[in-house]
Amino acid sequence: MSYEHYNIEDFLADEGFRTWVLSPDDNGDVFWTHWMETHPTQKATILSAREVLLSLKYKEAEQVSESERSELLKSILQHQEPSDESKTRFVSNRVLAIAASIVLLIAVGGIMISTLMLQDDEPIVKVIEPIFRENPKGSKSVVHLADGSKVHLNANSSLKYYNNYLEKRYIELTGEAYFEVEKNPENPFIVKSGNIYTTALGTSFNVSTKGEAIEVTLVEGIVDVYEESHPNDKRLLSPMERVEYHSAKGLSATSEIRSLDVILWTKGILHFDQTPIPEVVQQLEDWYGVEIDIEGDYRNLSFSSEYKDEYLTNILHTMSFSLNMEYTIEDKYVKLKFN
Repeated sequence: MSYEHYNIEDFLADEGFRTWVLSPDDNGDVFWTHWMETHPTQKATILSAREVLLSLKYKEAEQVSESERSELLKSILQHQEPSDESKTRFVSNRVLAIAASIVLLIAVGGIMISTLMLQDDEPIVKVIEPIFRENPKGSKSVVHLADGSKVHLNANSSLKYYNNYLEKRYIELTGEAYFEVEKNPENPFIVKSGNIYTTALGTSFNVSTKGEAIEVTLVEGIVDVYEESHPNDKRLLSPMERVEYHSAKGLSATSEIRSLDVILWTKGILHFDQTPIPEVVQQLEDWYGVEIDIEGDYRNLSFSSEYKDEYLTNILHTMSFSLNMEYTIEDKYVKLKFN
């Protein structure tokens, strides 16, 4: 289980986390204590989520009836006033009422809460639902966003954003995508990929989290890129520049690029330029939706070529001649043997 990118709502929805908070044991204490020590940037989030659950547990000790819970939940979702009896028991302690509301909402529908506020002593909750777009291996798509921005989503990649997108243009990316962003100086466009944030106003840029590095390449406009744990250490990119992030090395300096080969995939072109064999294999798997096993000594080998709308068999045939390689194909399974 990976908790690096969890927010408060994610922890509240996680069964293992709830079990540790509400029914702690030695194993759970050891695990979460060690995890917080090794992930200090998430410690505050974990402790906040824990307080919410403990607050709910306290309210349960008061033996709140199911009818009262149901009425409060209905009033939150429909923005109605609860009865006087429910209001007295729940709103008397504002923080606990809100905490109970969060967990109730998550329990009934996995709904995320982004804004909590009080007005006239009543809890008002703004419900934000996640929207997912996902491409399996062998499939690409174009996602049109509500503000007119466009996202070319590569194979084996996914997007996550929210139904308040026009208020906050924030997207989480796994895999690779090319963004064409509509200008809106008052509402920056933010992409979170791993622990890297890319912020733009009106721009075209490519973000890839495939392979060992996270890579941001700018085509038009201006973006700044920074690591989550170092928000003040930003890289400002101009057109035809890129930056890379490696977990061991951190964020690199910006560097110039000579061509836009990095976005040829959006035009249906598969491009290799002295590409190491493991990266070639990954691209072929994603592009054609296959699984590839490799044998032999390929560690010092690379491959260069370019294809548009080509059959996989033709690509493998070319590779077999240039790399002294044998291949077999059976349905969606491919085997490469380097001699």
